[in-house]
Amino acid sequence: KVRQGWSEVRLPGLLPPCAVSDNILAVLLTVVEPTELDISLFQEGSRHTDKSQRSPVDLCVAVYRTGSVAAPQIGQLVVHSRRQLRGFVATSAFLEPGLYLIVCLAFNHWDLNQLGNDGVVTHYPSCVLALHSSKRLLVEHITPSPYVLADGLISLTMGRGRRYEV
Repeated sequence: KVRQGWSEVRLPGLLPPCAVSDNILAVLLTVVEPTELDISLFQEGSRHTDKSQRSPVDLCVAVYRTGSVAAPQIGQLVVHSRRQLRGFVATSAFLEPGLYLIVCLAFNHWDLNQLGNDGVVTHYPSCVLALHSSKRLLVEHITPSPYVLADGLISLTMGRGRRYEV
């Protein structure tokens, strides 16, 4: 829907309010031939006209190289969107053949007080990850390793972070 003749995949997911969760939205992407890719992450329910009814989380989507289909791990950072407190974020990339791991990140809604008496999180904001590509891709929604958020943040910080002294 972005460009004529492009392929589109939309994956629904959740944005868990803590790092320890099985519900982290992660996608294994297999690129067979060089392709252009547009990535968008939308927060569900953020299209209200009344801003007082909205509760957007700060969103970021990041793409990392990975080397294994069986146990994908965070590798080198390829591209990421800006981290923004909006209803959606987007980024574009030109990907060479290989394996990539797409991780959806959101942080300002983290709150361990949302854990119920049984230790289960009671509220997960929902989202949709949209991928538009010039060539066909193999896209697989996976359950990542328990440390994918920590590894992703470290890679993002090391690759794009700036040092500030106070």
